[in-house]
Formats: sequence, C-alpha cells, structure tokens
Amino acid sequence: MNIRIWVALFCLVIAKGAADDADISFFIADLKFNSVKGIKVCEIQPGVLSTFRGDRFSNGGKGLIDKRFCDEILSFGLPIWTLSGVFTDSGIKSLLPKRSAVEVKSTLQALKADKKLAKLAKVPPKNPENISDYKALFIGRFLSSQEILELKALFPGMLILDADTRAYWRDKQAVSLLFRKSPQIQSLRPLWNYYAKSSDSDLAVRILNEIPSDYLVVKPRGKSRGNGVIILPSTDLKKTLEYIFSSTRALKVDPDPSFSSWYQDEDETFLVEEFFPSDPLFVPHLNMKPYEPTLRIVFLMVQDEGVHSIRFLGGFWTLPSKSLTENGSFTEKTKTCCQFPFYAKADPAVVEAAEEVLGVAMPILHRLMLDERRYGQDP
Repeated sequence: MNIRIWVALFCLVIAKGAADDADISFFIADLKFNSVKGIKVCEIQPGVLSTFRGDRFSNGGKGLIDKRFCDEILSFGLPIWTLSGVFTDSGIKSLLPKRSAVEVKSTLQALKADKKLAKLAKVPPKNPENISDYKALFIGRFLSSQEILELKALFPGMLILDADTRAYWRDKQAVSLLFRKSPQIQSLRPLWNYYAKSSDSDLAVRILNEIPSDYLVVKPRGKSRGNGVIILPSTDLKKTLEYIFSSTRALKVDPDPSFSSWYQDEDETFLVEEFFPSDPLFVPHLNMKPYEPTLRIVFLMVQDEGVHSIRFLGGFWTLPSKSLTENGSFTEKTKTCCQFPFYAKADPAVVEAAEEVLGVAMPILHRLMLDERRYGQDP
C-alpha cells in the first residue's frame, strides 16, 4: 500500500494546552493544476460527506481510496465505533463495517448505551496529545457541538474523528479566512473576497475593482455538491447578482441548482473569486475532447504528540459535463459535475506534485482550524 505521509519539517509544535490534543480529521481538497501558474486550492471539503466514484471509475471499477482509508484509519490501533449511514461514499460504507475492529450502531442513543464502549473508554487518556493513549475512535456525521461534548463526557477515553474541525465542513468563508491568517498558505487560494448580499449595482463594480479577472466564480458560503456555484464572464456579474438576490419565483423554479439554490440561501454573505484554469485535459474515453479538470486529493490530517502530519489516500480528476469545445454555458464547461463518465485518472506525477504542496500547506491549515475551535472562537 503506497500511502504517502508528509510531516511538516517545522513540526508545528505550538503552545502547550488544549490546542495540542490529538486529532484525526478526514478531508478532501479540490485543486486547479496549471503547469505555468501553479496550484490553487478551490475547496476544502469533509471526507465523510464526499464520494470517490471517480477513483473507482478511473481504476476499472475497483477503488483505491476507500480501502486506503479503512487501512489507514485502523492503523492507529484503536477499535472503531460508528453509526449506520455515516459515510456518503458507498465504498467506505461497504468496506469499513467488515473490519473486525469496527462496530456499527444504529443510532447515537445505541452508541451511548454501549456497555463495552463505556467500560473501555471510561478513563481519560494519560496524555491527551497522544493518539495511542486513547482507547477508541468514534466516526459520526452531523454531530452538534453539544452532542460532541456529551460524548466526550460519557467516553473521555474516546477520540472523535473531525471533532474539532467539523465547524468548517459547510463554511467556505471560514475556511478561506484561515488561509489569510498564514502568509505561507495565503497565495494558494485564488484571489477572493466575501461580500454582503445586495442587488445594488455598486456591488458588482466594487467586486470587479477588487478582483480584476475576466472570469469569476460566485459561491454561497454553505452549499455543497456544486449547488449555487456559478462560473461566469465578469461582464455578466451585475445581472447575475441581481437575479440570484431577487427572491423571485423565476429563481425559485429555475431548473439549474447553480441558481435556484440561492433562493433559500440564508447566509448574509457570499464569496467571489477569480476563475483559475487548469491545463486542459484531453480525455481518452471522451473522444479526446479537451476538458477543464479539477484535481481531487483525499487525505487525513493528523495531530499526534504535538506534530501535524498529512496521510494521503489518493487523487483523481473530476470533469465538467461539457468539453471546452462543445456548445454550452461557461459554467457547464468549467464546473465539475461529479457524474459518470466525467472523471479521469490523474497522472501519478501530477498527484505527487499536488501532494508536495498540500504536504506543507495542510498541516498549517489544520493547526489554524484547531486553534480557532479550541480557543472558543467558532467561525
């Protein structure tokens, strides 16, 4: 099994205290890969809520990432408790429960009543910084802060996957602001900013002054699966903002979720960033047509004994529903659709180059996530 593990050379050893407590978090990064302009991070998303169909598709139906995740999460030596239906990915959902060290409960209440877990994890770890001092690992899905506190009180010797990073699962603005906190990773995001929602024409002028790009990406803060993401020529920005903030019936019933998702978007702010293109990818199984690809890299972020590391699980290309030479909107030709057959196998050299960049950047991001959450500053 070829899993690369990157440990930041500076080890990111920070002030002693709660921020040093052990953590395991499961994430993906969606990247743009340009041989001239470099690599940009478009999205950081939770692994538990993600699918890796593109990995199975590009490897002849047999996935690598799902097995690597199972192998890697069990390599920490902790018995695992989880709940039915936690993982969105069908591969992990199928493989993980088959491992002997994994127990699956039907509900959170059933987990809380588990006598075996209560006996095993009733004592806090001698050193909360060391993963090996915990007695169990729990993998949940949409846990509230209160539920996490209750689980930690019931099972003080149990580590919870994503416990201190899940606040960033659905908030693109909060994640992007973390990049701004470190000069070492700030440049990995495309030029971006967040704005209060308004259909005022002055807003479009302000955005274009701050983000002088021929093409822009408009994003809601909290949507997933591409809902609400609009990629457009900058000349269309004014009319697009007027439409998505109009709350009209036409918006509500728009068949394109890139637009209709805005009708019920309750966040007061939204994001705009420059469109950063990858090198075109000529895809053999799609008649060698050129596509605008996005590279998806999957990994665990780990803090153990005060040291941050990244354990990479694999990567693959995701593609839009239309090639660059087909008729269609700019969004259709540039926005990943995450449907068959619009995936492609990534060259190992490309994946390795991306991992080199993320191997330095993600430990910094992980540290910032933990610092923010553990010092009580919710995003």
